[in-house]
Amino acid sequence: MSELTPREINDFWLRGVLPTATRAACVTQEELERLKILQRHLREYEKLRQRVRDKYLNGAPVVAGELSLEATETEQRSFSFESLSTLIGPEETQRLKNQLEPKRVVRLSVIDSPTSSE
Repeated sequence: MSELTPREINDFWLRGVLPTATRAACVTQEELERLKILQRHLREYEKLRQRVRDKYLNGAPVVAGELSLEATETEQRSFSFESLSTLIGPEETQRLKNQLEPKRVVRLSVIDSPTSSE
């Protein structure tokens, strides 16, 4: 983000409007509000998906119409440090773990700002 000119600073303080280039580089309140809304929808989606999945897998028929369901079954193997440790020993498990490249994870949460009046 480039430095604001004195005129841009004055415009911002007078009208509360950031210049287009600066505005594009900022995380806007509109973007944060949209994230918050979509997060609520995602939770609702996951609950409904699980309910429909459970019904379908328990043999519930699908009402005829434009939409239907298709289930694809795959097998996966997952393991924990503990389960692997029982197979090859804790020292070997730790040795292998130390050889893995760490993965950086960033988790964002939309929170109410301390300056919000709500």
